[in-house]
Amino acid sequence: MPKNDHYAIVVGISTYPDPSLKDLQGPVSDARAFCQWLRDPTGGDLDAQNIKCLLTTDFHPPDPTGPQDAHPIPNEIDALFEQFVSQGLQGRIGERLYIFVAGHGFSDTQNVENNSLYAANARGSFPYNTAITHYASWFYRCAVFDEIVLIMDCCRTRNPMHSVNLPPLPISQGSARASRVRKFYAFATGWGQETREKKFDDGTWSGIFTTALLKALKNTKPDSQGQVTGLGIKNYVHNVFKSVAGNIPVEPPDIQVDSSRDIIFRKTVNAAIHSVEIFLQTHTGQETLVFYDGSGEELLQAQATSPSLKFNFETGFYKVVVADTDRSELFEVPADAKVTV
Repeated sequence: MPKNDHYAIVVGISTYPDPSLKDLQGPVSDARAFCQWLRDPTGGDLDAQNIKCLLTTDFHPPDPTGPQDAHPIPNEIDALFEQFVSQGLQGRIGERLYIFVAGHGFSDTQNVENNSLYAANARGSFPYNTAITHYASWFYRCAVFDEIVLIMDCCRTRNPMHSVNLPPLPISQGSARASRVRKFYAFATGWGQETREKKFDDGTWSGIFTTALLKALKNTKPDSQGQVTGLGIKNYVHNVFKSVAGNIPVEPPDIQVDSSRDIIFRKTVNAAIHSVEIFLQTHTGQETLVFYDGSGEELLQAQATSPSLKFNFETGFYKVVVADTDRSELFEVPADAKVTV
């Protein structure tokens, strides 16, 4: 059953006609992929009507003649939030709000908490932008939702000539329930750093952070209570991030989790089991194999009694290491049925 009290705002901006910003390849496909996860009954399980999505491709012409023709502009992005702000003035709206944005972005030069998304019509002397974290903070203070999930696949560089455009949100003293609001804030990179995108083996462009995050949302193993938590997602992303990036140098993402009030993304009862065959390039019979899950936790150790051994794993991302050597290999289940180490 769809979670009717879960809502989402999704923005993907790929077209930036101004030469100082340049077009991106991944944000629209990233936003679509995140929407797909939101709708998936095994993922976010949201009612499609509760997802507000705004993409560069929603507007025409797709290739504007200049920044003045590019969309979405700030007012169009703000409109996605205004509905929830208006309703929030009357009290609680629902259990969870997802905010996902991908595109060019930047941070306030002084305040690490203020992070903004450049609108498509932004240019050097007119840095039109929407302060995404400012909206999230308002929803948090006013306890409009019980849980806030904020995901920004944007740069967080600091430009002294650009200021974060804070929306004129209604003045509110906040809510006493704010102390009980849970939040999961995930930024593609640290304050002052750039994020990266790349073309993957299937020919599609995507943000490296979004790709790693979606892998985590789909494949993180549940804990001993059968729950996939924000902390589990964070550990998984950090463990696979460089593998997803490949040969592209990246800064680690900034994922903020409150372990005392963690968010539960998924509950699993019976996970599918898949067989994986491990081949040893060299084998003496003395090797010990050590397996780790996607969050870096050791799962098991096994003596390599033969050059080929089979093990059973749930869906997810894993690492096998030949103990006391530099031999190791990352693998994904069920995609990798045979692994050589």
